[in-house]
Amino acid sequence: MREQMERSRVKGFLRAEGTRVVNEAGEEIILTGWGLGNWLLCEGYMWLSQDESFDRPRRIEAVIRDLTGTEYAEQFWKRFRNQYITREDIRLMAEQGYNSVRIPIGWRVLMEDEPGIFWKEENFRLIDQCLDWCEEFGIYAFLDLHGAPGGQTGANIDDSVDDLPRLLTDPESWHKGIELWKELARRYRDRWIVGGYDLLNEPVRPGLMEGKQEYYLVRKLTEFYDEAIAAIREIDTKHMLSIEGHHWATNTAVFYKRYDDNMVIHFHRYACMPGKEAYDEYLALSKRLDQPLWLGETGENELEWFAAM
Repeated sequence: MREQMERSRVKGFLRAEGTRVVNEAGEEIILTGWGLGNWLLCEGYMWLSQDESFDRPRRIEAVIRDLTGTEYAEQFWKRFRNQYITREDIRLMAEQGYNSVRIPIGWRVLMEDEPGIFWKEENFRLIDQCLDWCEEFGIYAFLDLHGAPGGQTGANIDDSVDDLPRLLTDPESWHKGIELWKELARRYRDRWIVGGYDLLNEPVRPGLMEGKQEYYLVRKLTEFYDEAIAAIREIDTKHMLSIEGHHWATNTAVFYKRYDDNMVIHFHRYACMPGKEAYDEYLALSKRLDQPLWLGETGENELEWFAAM
């Protein structure tokens, strides 16, 4: 019964309406779902590796290529991406009553890592196919730029070269990041099954810089949001946007204003007490800006902690 109810509400573009997310019929949607981690952006710990030489896509790719050779490695990644997430996975999520998936994407999966803008069509087709499955089974899909050009976090999770958020300091990376969002908006502006665009995952990690240096990066982050949103809205006025704060999407400083009328305040909660206090700051922010909240990531804990959350 629950499964049928959730599927019946997955219809039409999502939008923010005050502090609620609603579908095209105006029915409230409480987003429940999964993140498709390790598919289009690999993380070493998801391969059960704690080795720094195998902690992010570019290093994982280098190890596999060094062990097996270029020809085998190329075939391996084609098989991996075609088989890691399947139609059956999406069907099972829907069967269990979930209504959404978040698709973490690494920029090098969709763009060539070289000067200029060159798209990798075969990998856009992987996203297209996943969206078809989501539409078939009634699950909204959120496109999450988990690893932006140059990196926005400065860690393994964004595939950065040197653990610095080069997206915010390197003009070419910035340009590629804006162009990538323009291309995603162009391709998916008419697909209602795309629940929204998650502009950057967990930007500017803690401990990266201090004082004025960190303030500079956070200010550049807000500028990137402004420019990316303006670029997207020239192409796509329908899709909901998802905005995350810095420090693993826990710091609320970037939310000094409403970036867009159709957006969610996206936050993550790990390693905290599993009570209402984990949400108080975000609930107050949601009320102040009159915008909805989305807890886009949580977990890595005991079952009792999950139950309490």
